[in-house]
Amino acid sequence: MRQLSLVKWGLPFVAVMMLVFLTWGIGRSFAAGRVHRAAVEAREVLLYQQLANRDGVLESQRRIYIERIRKLEAQISQKEQEIAALRMRATGVTLTTSP
Repeated sequence: MRQLSLVKWGLPFVAVMMLVFLTWGIGRSFAAGRVHRAAVEAREVLLYQQLANRDGVLESQRRIYIERIRKLEAQISQKEQEIAALRMRATGVTLTTSP
């Protein structure tokens, strides 16, 4: 009779305890998932901010280099014009001094 009583009350007790632990574990896993997702989201925000800052730095550097290249191209063009003028002068001088 005592064994039957244990089975009668023990089995439902074990089942209830398993349900309690199962729901507690599921609740903890959902909470842990939320905490993990929040941490991942915060990390993503930080990475996007760093990327945006880095993009700003790179864009600034790009503008500086483009301006330098344009200045150098203008200097090259000016030097080419000076060389062409000197060649014309040299050619003109040679033509006028030739017999």
